Amino acid sequence: MEFEDSEIPLAEPEGGFGGEKLLTLKIGIIYNLKREGEEKSDDQAEYDNIETIHAIRGALTKAGYKAVLIEADNFLAENLKKHKIDFAFNIAEGWGGRSREGQAPAVFDLLSIPFTGSDATTLCVSLDKALSKRIVSAAKVRTPGYAVIAKGERVNGLKLKYPVIVKPNAEGSGKGIGMLSVAKNKNELNEILDRNFALYSGEMLIEEYIAGREFTVGVLGNGKNRVIFEPMEILYKKPLPGNFNVYSYEVKQNYTEYVEYKCPANLEKTTRDELISFTEKSCKALGCLDFARADYRVDEKGKVYFIEINPLPGLAPGYSDYPMLAGFSGVGYDKLIAGVLNAAIERYKNAGRNFSGVADNKANACPKTTSFDDWKWQFSNRITNAQKLSKYISIDEDEKEEITSCLKDFRMAATPYYASLIDPNDKNDPIRKQCVPTSFEKYVDENDLTDPLGEENESPAPHIVHRYPDRVLFLVTCKCSVYCRHCTRRRIVGEEDRVITEKDLSLAVKYIKSKPAIRDVLISGGDPLTMSTERLEHIIKAIREIPHIEIIRIGTRVPVVMPMRITDELLGMLKKYHPIWINTHFNHPREITPYSAKACAAIVDAGIPLGNQTVLLKGVNDDINVMKELMLKLVKMRVRPYYLYQCDPGRGISHFRTSVQTGIDIVHGLQGYISGFAVPKFVIDAPGGGGKVPVSYNYVISKTENEVVLENWSGGKYSYLSPSGSVKKTL
Repeated sequence: MEFEDSEIPLAEPEGGFGGEKLLTLKIGIIYNLKREGEEKSDDQAEYDNIETIHAIRGALTKAGYKAVLIEADNFLAENLKKHKIDFAFNIAEGWGGRSREGQAPAVFDLLSIPFTGSDATTLCVSLDKALSKRIVSAAKVRTPGYAVIAKGERVNGLKLKYPVIVKPNAEGSGKGIGMLSVAKNKNELNEILDRNFALYSGEMLIEEYIAGREFTVGVLGNGKNRVIFEPMEILYKKPLPGNFNVYSYEVKQNYTEYVEYKCPANLEKTTRDELISFTEKSCKALGCLDFARADYRVDEKGKVYFIEINPLPGLAPGYSDYPMLAGFSGVGYDKLIAGVLNAAIERYKNAGRNFSGVADNKANACPKTTSFDDWKWQFSNRITNAQKLSKYISIDEDEKEEITSCLKDFRMAATPYYASLIDPNDKNDPIRKQCVPTSFEKYVDENDLTDPLGEENESPAPHIVHRYPDRVLFLVTCKCSVYCRHCTRRRIVGEEDRVITEKDLSLAVKYIKSKPAIRDVLISGGDPLTMSTERLEHIIKAIREIPHIEIIRIGTRVPVVMPMRITDELLGMLKKYHPIWINTHFNHPREITPYSAKACAAIVDAGIPLGNQTVLLKGVNDDINVMKELMLKLVKMRVRPYYLYQCDPGRGISHFRTSVQTGIDIVHGLQGYISGFAVPKFVIDAPGGGGKVPVSYNYVISKTENEVVLENWSGGKYSYLSPSGSVKKTL
């Protein structure tokens, strides 16, 4: 089947992705079109809608290519010769039989036409679930126990643990997998087998059902240029029949009702690394090329099990898992399609084949998506509006409008890492409250202050706040990786991504030099660790060269919200200017993850003392048990709890403020119950520039000249007596 140009709605070409349109290749999009009116609902599950084909052609056209559509039917070879294409963009599933996915690639090879994706052998082998499991197992990839049953065979002596899941052995896209595909015993297994053999030809795979979490991982590119997208978790909104979560054809067709997606998934580092490692090993063992997607389940102990791999994943925008994975990693649909094609072009070029018009073109290169572990990727992919946020958490239209309205007053930003810590369905999630705007920010209490700490009145030089005799606050940037909704400096932070100019740096350093009493400089902002290492070193070096400066401190939330910023390069630079101290800002135990723990360990191992300043926030941590858990986890990471701040009376943040008594009670509840060095000092930063004032429980019951009556941590009363003046000589 062919379509005329007039039948395809094309977007106007826009010059590709920033490059000049020099491409002349004629690309044939090879597909199988889904048709209506079939008896079985999943009979054509693997085939594509015309909308998907339109989207691919639109993406290729935007990239500067000429694209024609050719269906992979009985006339495929003739139409390929007729159109004289330079390259085939293959999404064809083929018709009939377990070798169907290899049909189109075999024809391409026969006619010496280069094409995207894996070859016929890989596609056929991967479609056979049991055979692909056997191959990846040899590559030391863990799979569930499985067996293959042909029609008429008996299941007696099956050496598998129930429950088991039954699926056609050589089908894709969830075909033959339903909500009732899991058997708890032999009788249920036979019923499912009878039902499946009546509907589907070929063998059935019986596989041990792995209870736990479900993930999918995408791959783009080849060799050293291969990108593995961060794992995406499939989260079930409600229990499915039998309480077995199965990502079936029905679930996929109605995914908004049954599931939601979280990417990057909230994973222990060891589990994430194993998902990535298994994907690399599986692609290599099976010979996957250009793009692929692998599915996994993770049991309650964190063990990863390979379920299957799809070297010809669906490309339906807004529906298929593979484009979703790419989107979560910052690769838009058009860039993804161009990336798949370019990966294939580069592969053929490396094999000695030349293509005119593309050799010098870099605009459509395979997207070099940096790793989730790269702080620059995290910073450049910050979530800054409701639309981006909706990819991570559930928000309705009213909430989207609410967020958009709030952004007129104070911008939003959250790293993908920090957003991944949010429970997507919990509107009261403590991480969510700290980074997602709400309508409460629109309400300004009559006691709120624009500059609650009176910093502007104590700024004798640009970016300098000089309140205490021997130390100054040095605000070097307005940038943060996450704009906290409780920020006390929202009057300057988040307005624009400004950093200190060379002129202002010179004036600030000049002021510090002129005050010999200053021995301690606290570098803050904004967050100074959002600056490049080179720029930060330039500032630190200028301060360290002042003879009377003894201590340099850095205030940063990076270990909490963007821990991958703590690199060997950064720490190597900081160690040159010791003594350096760092204070960070954990507010909730959920913020302590393997990533943040690793970052804190690296800081301490570099010889940098690390303290923590927590802000008391209503609905986030105003609970003795939450605070106790946080403090104990901090000291376990060698992070010393320093201050617990009463929330400042800044504009638009009164909904975070608790009573002062709440803070007193929490610290009182910690005293004696956990180690003394794990108990923070509760302070109020006195409004108007009064500085930090310690506020604590009164342990003195009464006091006279000779006696002080004290209350201890458990409520016991004890007397402390002054010397009486009557001394007896001891023997």
